[in-house]
Amino acid sequence: MRIFRDLIRRIYCSIFALIGGVKEFRYYWRNKAWFVSYFPGEKKSKIVIFFDLLLWLIKNREFNKFYFSYGLNIKNSNMNMFCSYREFREKRDSKNQKKVSQKGTTFNYLALTRDKFVFSQYLNSLKIPTVNNKFIFKNERFMSFETGQYMTCTEFFDNVKGQFFCKEMSGEGGQEAFSLTLNKNRIIIDGKESTKDEVIKKIGEDFLVQELIQQHDKVNAIHSKSVNTVRIVTSKRKDGTIFVSNAQFRCGANGSTIDNWWAGGMIVGINLDNGQLSEYGFYKPGYGTKAKIHPNSKIKFENYQLPYWEEVMEQVINAHQFFYGLFSIGWDVAITNEGPILIEANEDWEVSMPQAVGQLNRNDVIEVLCPSK
Repeated sequence: MRIFRDLIRRIYCSIFALIGGVKEFRYYWRNKAWFVSYFPGEKKSKIVIFFDLLLWLIKNREFNKFYFSYGLNIKNSNMNMFCSYREFREKRDSKNQKKVSQKGTTFNYLALTRDKFVFSQYLNSLKIPTVNNKFIFKNERFMSFETGQYMTCTEFFDNVKGQFFCKEMSGEGGQEAFSLTLNKNRIIIDGKESTKDEVIKKIGEDFLVQELIQQHDKVNAIHSKSVNTVRIVTSKRKDGTIFVSNAQFRCGANGSTIDNWWAGGMIVGINLDNGQLSEYGFYKPGYGTKAKIHPNSKIKFENYQLPYWEEVMEQVINAHQFFYGLFSIGWDVAITNEGPILIEANEDWEVSMPQAVGQLNRNDVIEVLCPSK
């Protein structure tokens, strides 16, 4: 009976995934901003592209939103070189969401990364550099970490001054995050004058207010409106040792106050050996294609040296040892003038970024998630 229920569930999930994929197919096929080429070379006809996308949908039960950023619209490109998100997610989650049973209790370690408050407090307890938590907003009140006291919204705005970064305690993608400056009678959100009511409206429930990071001068030069970070992925080998598989530099663009790729930022591959940027910065499909220089600062990406690279590598490898219940982690690292600090850890890291910048192909992804040694 259990086998029959599992079979029915899988069939239902497959049908549901296909329906969702068809809806995405229709949406993206009509979206001219998505239908652009990232790479030079002779391009496939529209009918060939249509059947490529259809084949991917049938085979993987998902629509390939990264078809163009992977260069699959170029003749002689090979779709088998890329790992589908479904295959990647299943392999990633089978390791990171693996349940542990001890003395009749079953659990996993996901809360250590998914709750941003828990994550930063955990790192603080280990003396690993991370961003400082200042306040939690919950039940329409602010709690101060310095005093342990609760404040009403009026008390908070009347008495607190400084520069902060606000984000959901369990949010993803950075869409709800914003910078906040409180200075005398001025309230500034993402560089624009605002009001108390607007802050409360944006915060909602369960928000974390952190100290605003002052990034390294070289990092700030690329895009000063956002805190630009490194996404670097660590995984375990069979013997338990930790290694770095890929890394990308993420920067905001066109005045955005967040660096996230999903919110219009850019990603650039990083040479793991020396911390230098690769030739191109890539936009997420729908926001643009790729560029050799930053659109605002005009800084050339190729061979641009990130500071403290050796320390960045050492820090994430060291930190992963304390997250022993997780097999692979995508770290968000900020680099300050004093060195790197860990902002967040993502056990649900994405495969599209390293594949888009050419750091991983399907075989590499499988090796990262299912190492042969």
